[in-house]
Amino acid sequence: MPDKPVIRVGCLRTADHLIAGVTKERLEKKDVDFSFFEMDLVVMNALEEVSDLLVKGEIDGAYVPLPFSMDLFRRGLDIKLLLFTNRGGGSIVKNKAACIKRVQGFKNKIILTPCLLSVQNMLLHKIFFSAGLTFGHGSEDQYDVLLEVVPSNIIAEMLENDSDNEIGGFVTQEPFGIKAIKYGDCEEFCKFDSLWQGHPDSVFVLRDSVIKNNPEHVRELVRAFIESGEIIAQSNDDNLRSYVETFFRHDRKIVNSLHLAIKGMFAKPKFLPDYSVMEIVQDYMVDQAGLMAGKIDIKKFIDAGFAE
Repeated sequence: MPDKPVIRVGCLRTADHLIAGVTKERLEKKDVDFSFFEMDLVVMNALEEVSDLLVKGEIDGAYVPLPFSMDLFRRGLDIKLLLFTNRGGGSIVKNKAACIKRVQGFKNKIILTPCLLSVQNMLLHKIFFSAGLTFGHGSEDQYDVLLEVVPSNIIAEMLENDSDNEIGGFVTQEPFGIKAIKYGDCEEFCKFDSLWQGHPDSVFVLRDSVIKNNPEHVRELVRAFIESGEIIAQSNDDNLRSYVETFFRHDRKIVNSLHLAIKGMFAKPKFLPDYSVMEIVQDYMVDQAGLMAGKIDIKKFIDAGFAE
């Protein structure tokens, strides 16, 4: 019997990509089985790695932030958005040494982020704009609050070496915020859910050629992802901790906090791509924040049929 074709999926070891990790675990335990193909989950350390492999065609699909996916499509990458993953999650984590008590305290500070094009940075812009502060990515003299893009796994090291207290804090997906609060000199400033309850976060995108050539494979893959999301949402504490331990490989102190954060992120799962939500994000990222270079035809980017 010939080998099954393989669909290679890229992700990060972050809370918003847990669906991919749970799906892999279910495959390994034979709780789910793909009839005509195999899934190869490629876990990476930085979004740039995921993007690079997707552009080169070395992976077929990926979990990426919503605005980032839209920009990949704008730049001509032949992909479709098939699935929303989690709704909500994430927070602004402040550097204790910066002595920030309110929003205005971030003036003349740097905010670290692993991805320029994220809904978290859209919400950051709204916070700072409402406080009368300019915020963006560029030179230091352009903005009151400067956004600097760095991989999540070096944020803690940068904070430790920030002897001049130039870094006000960071935004990233868990577990990096929880780890910095538990083991570093950081504390939570505010949760993004307090700004937009159930905001979109990451999405799953897949190369259009895979969709056109193997629609039944894609339907089976997307259904498995949705089932994994529903399992996360419905799991009791012990089962969810087990999934978190397997995917993240952290000590119990982190796992206990992380599983609570994930319960909130998947409390009311909405996997179907939402045109109106995407339009809100795109309009703000382009017209207000200036973080995205241009708009796309969202209807041409979405293929919601597999998630229905």
